[in-house]
Amino acid sequence: MKVAIIPAAGRGVRFRDLGKQYPKCLLPYKNKPIIQHTVDKIFDTVDEIRIVVGHQGDEIRKYFSENPNDKVKIIELDTTGPQGPPKSMFCALTGKEESVMMLLSDSVFKFPTLPRDYTYITAMEVPDYGRWCMVDSECNFYDKPATKPPTNMAVSGFYYFTNPKLLYYSCLQVFADYGDSPIEMQFSHVFEHYKKTEEMKVYGHQAKEIIDFGTLEEYYQNKGIGNSRAFNNVFETDEGTVIKKSETMPEKVLAEAFWMQHSPKHFQKYIPRVFETDVINGQFEMEKITAPTLRELYLYIDKSYESWKMIFTEVDGFLHQCKKTKKKGNFWTKMVNKTRQRAETRDAQFAEKLERSIKDLGIWDDTTYYHGDLHFNNMFFTFSTRQIKFVDPRGEFQGHYLYDIAKLYHSVYGMYDYIDEGLYSVSSNDTLFYDKGNGGVRDAFEDVILSKLSKEEAKFVRLLTASLFLSMIPLHYENKQNQELFYDEYIRLSE
Repeated sequence: MKVAIIPAAGRGVRFRDLGKQYPKCLLPYKNKPIIQHTVDKIFDTVDEIRIVVGHQGDEIRKYFSENPNDKVKIIELDTTGPQGPPKSMFCALTGKEESVMMLLSDSVFKFPTLPRDYTYITAMEVPDYGRWCMVDSECNFYDKPATKPPTNMAVSGFYYFTNPKLLYYSCLQVFADYGDSPIEMQFSHVFEHYKKTEEMKVYGHQAKEIIDFGTLEEYYQNKGIGNSRAFNNVFETDEGTVIKKSETMPEKVLAEAFWMQHSPKHFQKYIPRVFETDVINGQFEMEKITAPTLRELYLYIDKSYESWKMIFTEVDGFLHQCKKTKKKGNFWTKMVNKTRQRAETRDAQFAEKLERSIKDLGIWDDTTYYHGDLHFNNMFFTFSTRQIKFVDPRGEFQGHYLYDIAKLYHSVYGMYDYIDEGLYSVSSNDTLFYDKGNGGVRDAFEDVILSKLSKEEAKFVRLLTASLFLSMIPLHYENKQNQELFYDEYIRLSE
């Protein structure tokens, strides 16, 4: 039997809060789990795919029970005796296989993962030898060396063995050698034993032919970051500032710059400094904010109640200042008309429902200062100074603070950030959002923000959030799947 082994028993400790909620291999890349890309790639070349699970193994079992594959077999990691990466491989071995290929579970492989008539491993050139298992052309290994080894090639995570029996006994020998040693067993220790009897070759490939998701930073970088609007273009300068521009909608970018430069003095602490506005090229230059966005905190790093109570308290200070600027205006008239224009024929009645709700609250002619796009990806928070900063305003001084609360609501209770960031996977049965562990964030939002609204206002904010999902659909024309999910959120929140 030709067998593939995928070790997937790691704890994902380098993935912070996200790793506490989900196995790393189940996180999405291009709308399906990382491990599914591997299964799809090798499906036609093996008879059985053995996935070794341990911590959070139930999540992996659940995924493959809901997305069945006749070739996939789930194997539990044996936690007795010597531990280390080779143990995961050994748990899936019998030594009686015809051939064995092994692929790490936190990478997507773009190079050919083919059976050959000889044993080989794959390697690529890397600049940072200290965090890799390095290998030279003679298949000598240098595992995370402290000094530069005589090679620039690193083992990249695909292994093919023509002698599974030898591989099996090589594992046993390593367990005997390192069972009582403080040194953690590594795959390279097994390979050193294996190649004493059978030659191992090195197949080199380019670094761009593998997508590595080993750390949270690599996952965030390699999976692609959602662009909240297709017309945005933001880049960093050599001087450490940020330039934002738009060739298709320069008036929008210039309105943002004007808002940031001319907001009232007591609001300036929430806004980055704008250094220069270029009206000819439709761009402006502003200070770079080094703090994480609330989206990064929310999705990947910290979902604790304590942290988010601190964050929302600062946001509430901004909203409180906005609320005190109430005057008369036609903001709600314009907002409802925009909703009416963007709604499909089947949703035409929704705009009427929204208008009635605003009038029932008695705020139809009210307006206040506001940000206008106060969702998590437009907000940065520095814990050491408890300072919050907002970017990407709507560019209008008169709106309504309840509109800003609805924008927050569509991050906290809506799935906006998960959709825009691509933290979902789509199967024939359902859409899975990677949203576990949000209770602390929602509790903090309720205690700090929603608790200050009347029951009628809170109900209206939910309805207004539904209108946001409906109105944003045309703005995300670059991603049809996201548009469909935004519409689903509109339906859910408008009920």
